[in-house]
Amino acid sequence: MREKYRKRRTLFVRKISLYDMQSLCVLLGVELIFWLYAVAKGRGLLFFQISLAVIPLSLLSCYMIFRMNADRYLLIFTVFLLNFGFLLQMFAQKEDKGLLSATVLKCCIAFAAAILFGGLFWKFSFLLSMDRVLPLMVGIQVLLCLLLFLLGKTTGDREDQGAVLNLDLGPVSVQPLELVKILYIFVMVILLCKEEKKNQRIFWMPRELFAILYTAVLGLTMLLFFSELGTFLIMFLVGGILFLIYSRNRKNIKWLLLLVLLCAALGAGACILFREVIPPLGKVYDRFYYMAQPELDALGDGYQGLLAKKALTVGGALGPDTDRYLFTIPQENNDLIFAKLVQTCGFVTGVFMILSFLLLLRQGMKIAGKKEDLYYSGLATGITLLFVMEGIVHIACNIGLFPITGIPLYFVSQGFTSLTTGMVMMGFLLVMSADNQERREDYEKIWEERFQRLQRSIFPSRRRA
Repeated sequence: MREKYRKRRTLFVRKISLYDMQSLCVLLGVELIFWLYAVAKGRGLLFFQISLAVIPLSLLSCYMIFRMNADRYLLIFTVFLLNFGFLLQMFAQKEDKGLLSATVLKCCIAFAAAILFGGLFWKFSFLLSMDRVLPLMVGIQVLLCLLLFLLGKTTGDREDQGAVLNLDLGPVSVQPLELVKILYIFVMVILLCKEEKKNQRIFWMPRELFAILYTAVLGLTMLLFFSELGTFLIMFLVGGILFLIYSRNRKNIKWLLLLVLLCAALGAGACILFREVIPPLGKVYDRFYYMAQPELDALGDGYQGLLAKKALTVGGALGPDTDRYLFTIPQENNDLIFAKLVQTCGFVTGVFMILSFLLLLRQGMKIAGKKEDLYYSGLATGITLLFVMEGIVHIACNIGLFPITGIPLYFVSQGFTSLTTGMVMMGFLLVMSADNQERREDYEKIWEERFQRLQRSIFPSRRRA
């Protein structure tokens, strides 16, 4: 037995190419650069302790990626963004007490979840593409929204202006809307990206019409019941791009765009005319109004935007030379972490973060273009768009181009839910980059027959007398 494992290990070492060794060197080089920067900022010891946990997890991920022949660049981009997050959390937290243990624990859980769910996706991804799971996914979304509506906690400086985002489960606080967004991508890909089912209706409606109605209902639910403008916008952006890329009825796209523009114009008019009567419309109006001029309500709706603009000016090109110019920004670990990055590390570092998301977009779209199965191509596109669109909306909120919302920055923000879900989705993308999935048309027929037999065994039909 030992001789067998020894031969396998020797064969694997021989398979490691120069390209793999370069990837390992780049990965360790990223850790070294961030550690040197932390040393220059006086946080070298703490960052080194965090790296002692991150590096073994990264090397374990490298081992699995090399075995699967997955995309190495995705792991490098992920580790690059994770180090940004660790660095900013050290700057944002005044005391180091509890930061090391909390960061290491979250990182270990996120890596473990990515490996676990990535392995399950590798083996059973075809089950998630079946039309039979559509009601299950939509039902889970409805259940999560119902739980959040009944038990959710309002976040924000003011109760009437805050969004319902968090669900407290004892010592852990989760954001169910992150799971709702992931399930939204899977539902949209099933509706738009299955060639063998393109003529089959869903609830007596064409698949594309159902996708439009589903997006509209879910997005308006986010806006009206949870006051979540950011999630509303991201769903429409990701769903709209997926529809533009994978829709079969190209002639109807221009009418869909006109409808979206008309709805936006009507919505803007309604916010102006009925802001005093309908509170959610008034909230949207106030967000856009004080976004452009936060100084008009410096102690109210414009408070966060004003501090974010001030933080962007303090950072300069490479960050301030002393900490005496730094100040605390509300939600600087999550919603305004890009402003905190520019404040502490400078505008040049912020540009590097933006470039990392653009490179992630390029690599994800390259993976989607290589997939022969349209379902996996759409899924890779949807996951990549979710990463990038959340990054765009987050950065736009931080630099004053969009009202501040509760949108985190994947892999960088402190939130446990966003970090874990982001790592799991990156695991899905890495599995798809390895090109190991197989989804045949007869799989769905076989599983449909199994489900019908199970259904008949549980609910036997009555025999006629």
